Amino acid sequence: MAPSDLGEETAFHSSLYDYEFLDITVETLGEDISLTGKMRWTLKRDKQLTRLSEFSAQGKHLGDTAALVYTVKDPVDSDVWIGTAMMHMPRSGDSKGYWMTIHNDKDPAGTGPFAIGTIDLIRREIN
Repeated sequence: MAPSDLGEETAFHSSLYDYEFLDITVETLGEDISLTGKMRWTLKRDKQLTRLSEFSAQGKHLGDTAALVYTVKDPVDSDVWIGTAMMHMPRSGDSKGYWMTIHNDKDPAGTGPFAIGTIDLIRREIN
């Protein structure tokens, strides 16, 4: 199958931002999971535009998999982004996954209305 046969399946945004999760707290109660903390993001085409935003996510944690709905709140422009994330998230150790959202910014590559990326969380013990 050629990539052109996939149609909209390949219509994802090019990478518009660099981002970093900071001080994420993970809480689980049975199957319920929540993540809260900060996210620093920088616009790739304008490195001067860097913001520190509130990050929160809630969902279900079944086995080593977490399915989350997340929110990023930018306090400067009062913007709010929402999306979904799927994580390989064992109860101990690091976590990896991906996120996806509908994107509001114009994609410079002109490839589509969605943004997708990866999440890597490195677990640190609190002393």
